[in-house]
Amino acid sequence: MRKKDALIDKILLLQIILFFILIFLGYKALEKNKPIKKEFNFLKSQIENIKKENKEIEEKIEYLSSDYNLEKEIKKNLGLGYEGESFLIFPEAKINQDKNKENNFFKFKKLIEKIIK
Repeated sequence: MRKKDALIDKILLLQIILFFILIFLGYKALEKNKPIKKEFNFLKSQIENIKKENKEIEEKIEYLSSDYNLEKEIKKNLGLGYEGESFLIFPEAKINQDKNKENNFFKFKKLIEKIIK
């Protein structure tokens, strides 16, 4: 009977030790996954931002697909027009002019690429 009780005590002790080892390993696994989860959440937010940007681009493409709107944007952003057409140009601050020069170049390039396609 004593041998049986001693065996049961050893098995119970072994089970308790295994239980704590499993808890420890589970905790380590969770700690290891924290950076992965953080990166996952970061990438998920980037995906959402890209989806919003995609939607805005699709709306802009839809807007510029009509000849009227494309012509309107070319006139507004690039100062181009038909022969004999006149424009009133109001002077802006120097800082805004520098920004607009850079932006106009890229806008013109994009519009030309859209027209060619």
